[in-house]
Amino acid sequence: MNIKASSNDIFLRAIEPEDENFLYSIENREESFLVGENRIPFSHDYLQRFIYASLQDNFFSSGQLRLVACRVEQGKNDTGTENILGIIDYFNYEAFHRRAEVGIVVCSAYRGQGWGEKILELACRYAKNCLNLHQLYAEVGQDNTPSLALFEKAGFVRCALRKDWILRGEVWTDVSGWQKIL
Repeated sequence: MNIKASSNDIFLRAIEPEDENFLYSIENREESFLVGENRIPFSHDYLQRFIYASLQDNFFSSGQLRLVACRVEQGKNDTGTENILGIIDYFNYEAFHRRAEVGIVVCSAYRGQGWGEKILELACRYAKNCLNLHQLYAEVGQDNTPSLALFEKAGFVRCALRKDWILRGEVWTDVSGWQKIL
């Protein structure tokens, strides 16, 4: 399902088998190991299985949904990788409380241009209108200044601080919790 932003310049779509190389490049960046919880690289085989499983999966039973954020460009195929801005992940879904954690990755070529805020705004609208969620939350490392600014601009409120929560190499990093009532 494609959900267009109010400015009609971005949309969200399901991941497709053709996204395998894109996911491989995102998941296996050194930066991903620093901000996420995974510490091992993903193989092409693993990502193929993940993509095919997600195409048959149901967010409400699995608790996880990954969507690709794309830029609408005139004269180009809306599902082409040349239009990919980043990805949105909904995970740790709790049906009774109607909430989920959200994560965002903006492709490096599009950072600092306002796309992250548009993607996150659209992700919030999708969560409310299509997933029937009441709130989204995120955990952001205190050293990730761009993400902290992004969540604040998107209307998330800082609601927690966890000291020495993430170990990056030899250094402990604090993590702040962010929440948005939809």
